[in-house]
Amino acid sequence: MKKRLIIFIVSFTLILLTIPVALLYLTSDQAILYALFIGISILYAGIFLFSGLAKFIVYSIYAVLTGVLLYFLPDYQHSIIAIGTIMFVLNPLVNLEEKLEKKFNDDLVLPLKISLRGSFWPFYEYRKQMKDYYHLPQTKKLYTKNYYLRLRQAFTLILFSGAIYLFINELKNIAFELGNYGAENFFMFYAVITLFIATFTLYNKGFQSLLRIITIMMFPPIIYAISFTNFSNSTKIIFISGMAFIGLSTAIYAIIGTLRRVAYSEYKYFDVEEQWQVFANDLFEPLVYNETFTIFAKYVFKCELDQFKELFQDILVYSNVKRFMITAYAYDGKNILLFTEWNQKHAKKALKMQTYLENKFQTNVKSEILYDKQKTLYEKHFFHKTEYIVSRALTLSERLKTLQMYDHVILSFIFSFQSIEDIQDLGKTYYLARLEALDDKDYYAVRLDIKVANNPYIIETRVRDILLDAIIHGGQYVRISVYY
Repeated sequence: MKKRLIIFIVSFTLILLTIPVALLYLTSDQAILYALFIGISILYAGIFLFSGLAKFIVYSIYAVLTGVLLYFLPDYQHSIIAIGTIMFVLNPLVNLEEKLEKKFNDDLVLPLKISLRGSFWPFYEYRKQMKDYYHLPQTKKLYTKNYYLRLRQAFTLILFSGAIYLFINELKNIAFELGNYGAENFFMFYAVITLFIATFTLYNKGFQSLLRIITIMMFPPIIYAISFTNFSNSTKIIFISGMAFIGLSTAIYAIIGTLRRVAYSEYKYFDVEEQWQVFANDLFEPLVYNETFTIFAKYVFKCELDQFKELFQDILVYSNVKRFMITAYAYDGKNILLFTEWNQKHAKKALKMQTYLENKFQTNVKSEILYDKQKTLYEKHFFHKTEYIVSRALTLSERLKTLQMYDHVILSFIFSFQSIEDIQDLGKTYYLARLEALDDKDYYAVRLDIKVANNPYIIETRVRDILLDAIIHGGQYVRISVYY
């Protein structure tokens, strides 16, 4: 990865160093062609950096082939552009790309992932989990409504094909019809960028998000069109200012809206030992053992459960803005117990949360804020409780039912043992698969998979039986997942 990043930085630097020379010695037409060259170079440098050398080579073949055909067969330019569009969209050389990926080192072909989030990466992963869950109703349609899947695929393909076609066409216009190409025609590139963004949005999030993006992106073309009308200058200024204000307000409202699109998926159960009704956060579960959100904060205050649920959405929005994670909340019949985890740098903000809750619920709030790098407190209160494990299994199996997967599910457990003999003993009852990659100096990791009917009673019974058998044989629970 570092090698590819170094090649990209060196290439990008060399491209930037040529810009002052070009500005001094090139004519206006030559400068436009040079800008075209720079744009394509940066685009392909990005493909090399983020997608690898194999895709860079394949896409270069498509670009060279399309460019040569356009140059030698100008009378068939629209057909050639259509063919070029099909090549980029359908990627007919995918087999060549796969062979090249096997031939080159992983450093040159694996997708590059760059994160600038630092120690806050667990929160942003958590936010992504929230967004995915927020868009779950549309995601379900992909599995349960065939017409919706086909419609979304068709629109995505049309948008992407249109973007590629317009992009190739505009590059052709710049390169081969420079004398007839005005500066205002560069606005067509805005339409291309808009189409690419719309395609990405539709592919990942669906039609509702697509409409929001299109609403925001439509304002610059409207403003641009107003500037070419026959209105007086004062009228133009008024209209342009008004549209700019509306567009900016719409963008700000959309940004605020993204912070308000929060979700909370819960494992609901009753903790007999603590006498709590627990609502543990399913979305936090994959991020339990992170190394940077190590401040454990518990807030206890008197409040009825129904009242708390009415205001819980506001607390979720507050957590999204302040960048901390709500791991669970519980109700003991009189008090609400709110459990959170904060970044290791945000101890003071964890204290301010107490004031926020006191103002929100107009009551006294007690707080307990501790440093918990090993996550022992979350394990003690939730993660290793049998009721939590059972509730997770039942919740995930019910979620599969919403995707019309009713028949059977696979319960997949991960346990750790201190001795091979204990694993062998349990292996007489269940089939166990060793997970040597998860071993450490003290423990051996194994996976236990079992297929059961997607029935709540059967699932709960099997989970409790397997947990008990594992404990009897010296096993320590690590995780449970449910598959179809």
